[in-house]
Amino acid sequence: MQQPAIPSTSTCRNCGAPRPSTARFCPECGARLDVEEVATPVRRFGAPPANLLLWLATAILAAAVVLLAVALWLPGIVLVFVAAIVAAAHAGRRHRRETSRALVRVRTRSRAVVETVAAQAQARREQLALRVELQRLLGERNDRLRALGEAVYREDAAGTEAARAALVELDGQVA
Repeated sequence: MQQPAIPSTSTCRNCGAPRPSTARFCPECGARLDVEEVATPVRRFGAPPANLLLWLATAILAAAVVLLAVALWLPGIVLVFVAAIVAAAHAGRRHRRETSRALVRVRTRSRAVVETVAAQAQARREQLALRVELQRLLGERNDRLRALGEAVYREDAAGTEAARAALVELDGQVA
């Protein structure tokens, strides 16, 4: 019985997030990935391999233990401190990589939140302007209704028609 093929993963050149090797776009940052990029692993020139610092710290610590065992206290203690510094550098490097990925995600989501809030604020300003304009038009409509009522009460046919035409025009603006 054949087992299903598990797609290999690599990292995005843009944000460093892991992604399936068959992906055309990064699932984290959305960057377009070339077909060649999918097949090639990421190489970091000038940076030591991921576990080199850990192996180096282990070797220095072993040398420190040997020196302490033969009662060479000062060089042994110095090597213990050097091993601790190299191990901390390894842990910091790993943590920095994970932190940078997290920062990319936070930055991307923060931009989306800022854009959303800005769009909502703009929509509220436009909505407020429309409400103010509507209130002004409704106030003007009430004035024209009073004028129409006065013209009808005075039995002024020309004034009634003019007031009705103005009211119809204003109702079109309100709509």
